[in-house]
Amino acid sequence: MFVPHDDLLQTFKLAQAKERGFNKNTISKPLLSFYYLDMFVRLLREYGYNHMSLPVLSFMRLIGQIVLQSSSIRTYVLLRIQQVCQELNLLESMQTICQLARPFTIRDDDLATSRAEMIVYTKLLAQQREEEAVFESALGSSGLKSEARSYGTSAYSSRTSGNQ
Repeated sequence: MFVPHDDLLQTFKLAQAKERGFNKNTISKPLLSFYYLDMFVRLLREYGYNHMSLPVLSFMRLIGQIVLQSSSIRTYVLLRIQQVCQELNLLESMQTICQLARPFTIRDDDLATSRAEMIVYTKLLAQQREEEAVFESALGSSGLKSEARSYGTSAYSSRTSGNQ
């Protein structure tokens, strides 16, 4: 089994590879791509095409290591490769992958990145709630809200349909 060395993976980060290599410019939504590739690997393994999942897993490793730069995703993919190697009875490859996947812990820099992303997400969520409240108050002061509510309830409510 071919496992590309880290030096080979680093060539995709070169300045010449901005438009043609694997980076955030060429893969616009890497997490979404990673998710769909993961689902594809699950389907391949479910239908008995374990040997076909190895190239897809190698591409997922490339996305995780080069584009997303997450050691946790890298470890996840390596452990998935190890599972496939075990199912295919590739014992030497399985041991090699196990050595590459160590350590099995989440790194501090990944935790810090995740916390920073959660802070940004909660700020955006709070901003969205504030904008919705301002929008609803603007609708309420203009009288459009009551008309919309009465229109929406009069046509579908059980109270008005029962009286007719």
